[in-house]
Amino acid sequence: MVVHNGLMIATLILLGLFPLAGWAGTSAIELSQESMVHCQQGRIATERAERAHHFEIGKQLAEEAIHLDQKYPNGHFSFFCNLGEQMRLDGEVLSAVMEYNRLMEALDTALALNPDYLDAISAKGMLLVRLPWIMGGDPEKGEVLLRRVVQEDPTAVNARIGLARLCVERGDHQDALMFAQEAYTLAKERQQLDLLPEAQQLLADIQKTTVSR
Repeated sequence: MVVHNGLMIATLILLGLFPLAGWAGTSAIELSQESMVHCQQGRIATERAERAHHFEIGKQLAEEAIHLDQKYPNGHFSFFCNLGEQMRLDGEVLSAVMEYNRLMEALDTALALNPDYLDAISAKGMLLVRLPWIMGGDPEKGEVLLRRVVQEDPTAVNARIGLARLCVERGDHQDALMFAQEAYTLAKERQQLDLLPEAQQLLADIQKTTVSR
């Protein structure tokens, strides 16, 4: 059921119709998978209350997965995904230091457990590119990670979005257009609805800039 009214969602939560618990006996793998589904559904949702609910459920599922198996990297990454999106609900500023530390700890743990985890590598690259240096940002290192992801995963959309934005910032419009076009095409073909709007808007912006030059 898709709910578009924040008041209705709040009421359903209070009534217990959207359960927040009851995952006992489920494996860490299943919990992590379900957690990522909530992260993606939250990205697609348009109502803030619905988005917040998905991310909170996803975070709790991930915490339960970690509790069941602390050495399963996907559990830590799914926690990172939901917490990160939860922190972005009201803007891009990562203002809560404690939450930011939890965010980075989850991502770094996932990578420590699986250094070849491409989704986590892509996320790390995006953070290094976007964060100011005082918070650990390093655009050059971030670009290396994003290019590695693109090289190893021909279907990686998020990494291509990150590289397109980097290329725009340094005036490399040809490569920016290439990465943006690839990101949009892949997101559309694979029906990645959580990334498609961003990829489409980025491509349109770059095309507009290229035409006006």
